[in-house]
Amino acid sequence: MNRVPVGPLVLTGPWTTGDRMAYIDSRNMEPGKILGSTPTAPLGAPTGDRAALATQNLSVTSELLVIARALDAAGVDFIVLKGVPLAYRVFGRLHARRIRDNDILVHPRDVAAALRALRGCGYELATPGLHPDKELRRTNQHAMVRRAPTGRLASAEIHWRAFHPWFFDVPEAIEWRHQRPFALHGVTVRVFDEPLTLLHLAAHFAQHAFSEAWILRDVAAAWNAWHRDIDTDELWSLARDTGTVHVLEFALRAAEDVHLLVAPSPRRSSRRAELLRRVLPTRRLFQARPHPDHRRNLLVFLLTGLRRAPRYLTYGMFPTIESMSARYGRPVSGWLYLRYATRPFRALRRAVRARPPRARG
Repeated sequence: MNRVPVGPLVLTGPWTTGDRMAYIDSRNMEPGKILGSTPTAPLGAPTGDRAALATQNLSVTSELLVIARALDAAGVDFIVLKGVPLAYRVFGRLHARRIRDNDILVHPRDVAAALRALRGCGYELATPGLHPDKELRRTNQHAMVRRAPTGRLASAEIHWRAFHPWFFDVPEAIEWRHQRPFALHGVTVRVFDEPLTLLHLAAHFAQHAFSEAWILRDVAAAWNAWHRDIDTDELWSLARDTGTVHVLEFALRAAEDVHLLVAPSPRRSSRRAELLRRVLPTRRLFQARPHPDHRRNLLVFLLTGLRRAPRYLTYGMFPTIESMSARYGRPVSGWLYLRYATRPFRALRRAVRARPPRARG
């Protein structure tokens, strides 16, 4: 059912396109040919008005072309993460996944130039008052927004690291070595190659505490599209270099559990992944949870390394004072510094209050 030979190629599937399952050419960078379909809507597939989804995704595509031309004009090298290219590469159609914004990776040295280029397109920082240099040390992205001509709010994120440094320590050289061109409506952009795209999606699933079904669906679709072309030994070698061995295993096995894969996942018998599967079984991944959910977030470090948890706790408990100012809508003042200093104790108080009461004997 999942393989349809056509000449020298093998068409693999299925993948969802809207509420249909399509069989597409996994080797074609452009949308593949749909051969057949059957009505179903897998876990994580977009729901709602399909016309509205198509309109939104076309708007995001238009914004991406504007951003790409601006960065090219500014001489800024960039890689498009996930988003519009991913929809075409693994699903074959733009409206097969909901695209919320454009994620752009640039070299750390080019962040200021990239911000200027996007400001020239009408974008501004989503959180006014942030100090870009401080954020470079603390996180991995600047979120930007602009009001599009249609009246829709357009969003873009300038990344200087594709893998969040709270969870992963991926060398910049690896991110830029594993790239390839992608043609989009007459504009050539760069994207990660297939192995690094798969690992980046698995890391994205981890960064969201394994709680977003639509991200797991992206992971599964990437494996379904490329499993015949990816050398598994090279994949696991790259996974070791990026610290994503355990998150990839956990993500693919979860995708197997919910029947999203059309080919068996490669196994590395990860003890960490097996431990997390016992603590957090697949059936509980997508249950409602509080926000922020520090308990779930800390489970991620079972896979990425407990030594990384202090960095997450430090930056999570102590964001920059400028970000606190933006969050509370208050200028930097003595009151804000007091609020800042007591932040960990307030979080501890909320955690204690959330504990169930003890039964009285």
